[in-house]
Amino acid sequence: MRKEADYQVTDRISLHIYGTMHTEILAEFASMIQSETLSTLAPLMVNPDVQKDIEIEEGVTLTVQIEK
Repeated sequence: MRKEADYQVTDRISLHIYGTMHTEILAEFASMIQSETLSTLAPLMVNPDVQKDIEIEEGVTLTVQIEK
C-alpha cells in the first residue's frame, strides 16, 4: 500500500483498520501493527490515499486505509 501511495519506507502514516473482528484484532495487536508499519491508528478516513480489503483468513476480511 505504501508503494501504491508513493510513500517512502520511513514515512510515518495514519492507519485505519475495520471489518470482521477488527476490535479483537486491534485489542491484541495494535502496538505491534503501529510499530511494524510506522503508523498511528486513526479514525475512519473520508478520503484515504489507499484503501484495500484484505482477507486475513477464510471469513475474516479487514478494510485497511492509509494516509500521510
